[in-house]
Amino acid sequence: MLLTDGVTVWLPAGHFEITGGETDPGVRVPYLNGDLLSAKTVALGTEFEYRSRSRAIALFKDRPARIYIDSAPLKTAVREATNHLSILLPQERHRVQILSDGLLP
Repeated sequence: MLLTDGVTVWLPAGHFEITGGETDPGVRVPYLNGDLLSAKTVALGTEFEYRSRSRAIALFKDRPARIYIDSAPLKTAVREATNHLSILLPQERHRVQILSDGLLP
């Protein structure tokens, strides 16, 4: 699960034990402005579930190969800024997968 900026790790409410992983899936989400409900590392990326009363924004550093919202391909554009990329996510509760192409940067 990599909802982190390298300093802070975002977790859903509850109690957790955090340990270092053996592999880096290559997709980090340093910011999400929705309520994080769950998060995990999946093959080639990160999957998280969130809830938001309005559209949410997720930031990430490297361009992902694929993004899915509730198992459907993302329909909006990935927006580029100086230090990050961002996507606008729909309001309410959704599951997001952000996947790399499996190649190292």
